[in-house]
Amino acid sequence: RNYTNSMKNITLKQLIRKMYMPRLIIPIILLVILIAVLIINPFHNHISPPKVKDLSTIDEKYHVEDSNISVTIPTLYYTGVDYTEDNKVKARIFYTLQDERCYFFIICMDNLKSDTVTLTDYSFNAHLTHNNNMYEAVIASMSEELNFSKDSLRKICSTTFVNQYDYTHSFETFVFYALYILLAMIIVDIIFIIIVFFS
Repeated sequence: RNYTNSMKNITLKQLIRKMYMPRLIIPIILLVILIAVLIINPFHNHISPPKVKDLSTIDEKYHVEDSNISVTIPTLYYTGVDYTEDNKVKARIFYTLQDERCYFFIICMDNLKSDTVTLTDYSFNAHLTHNNNMYEAVIASMSEELNFSKDSLRKICSTTFVNQYDYTHSFETFVFYALYILLAMIIVDIIFIIIVFFS
């Protein structure tokens, strides 16, 4: 009886191994492809964008195909204007001054407290964007607050937004992290199959 039971156990293990063997091939192929993609890293300029210290270059960089940058701003001031989607505040627009010129930044609400009006030594990645309607809204708000004419503000304000919100909610960011999640799932699946296969 013990011999018969042993034979049955061996046969059952062989059947299990035959069943899981094909399941092991596809995850391994996918794993190799994913590792190759991550090594080549087509998202390098998105995940690790070049650092920019001189903000006067952002208008030029905006016209580059991959216009992502990394910045550290000593002080950012809230303009009083919010970026909304579906009547929900998603980001706030801040500004800073550098070499007598004004630059605007769209900062995610996820990184702010409700009463935040200034940010100091703030480092982040961003995508450079243009938005005429938003630009005019910011100019109008600052004109009223500072008692300064709109035309005068336009002369000293860059039309390019340093957009953290657009960067963090972009398709490239989603795909990059989705690939890492998929990689983790494939590795777990392979480990599980190997455990079953050799148990």
